[in-house]
Amino acid sequence: MTNKKALILGATGVVGTQLVKEISNSKIYSEIHLLTRRAMKLADPKSIGHVVDFDNLSKYADLFNVTDVFICLGTTIKKAKSKEAFRKIDYDYVIEAAKMAKTSIVEKLLVITAMGTLNHQ
Repeated sequence: MTNKKALILGATGVVGTQLVKEISNSKIYSEIHLLTRRAMKLADPKSIGHVVDFDNLSKYADLFNVTDVFICLGTTIKKAKSKEAFRKIDYDYVIEAAKMAKTSIVEKLLVITAMGTLNHQ
């Protein structure tokens, strides 16, 4: 096992849930920090859950002191209920997280999103 630490945003979604399983089974990471809107059951002792307010993500800057950040945030228009809410989740939160990773010690950042999502102006 190495001392790498991962941060996953969107760990409760379809992609995020699978990513948590894969990373938990890996010996690469000693800690896996999960940023979510609501509490979740943690099966892996390496996983540390953090319930956060994504509208105030900058309050959690210290959580970005990890090796790798995985951004798996996303929703549908139907779930978001408006284009504005959809944009906030699929674009604004992603950009804010990427900016925070850039000003931290993060070595790698991976964004998993729907096609065309980051093309918003």
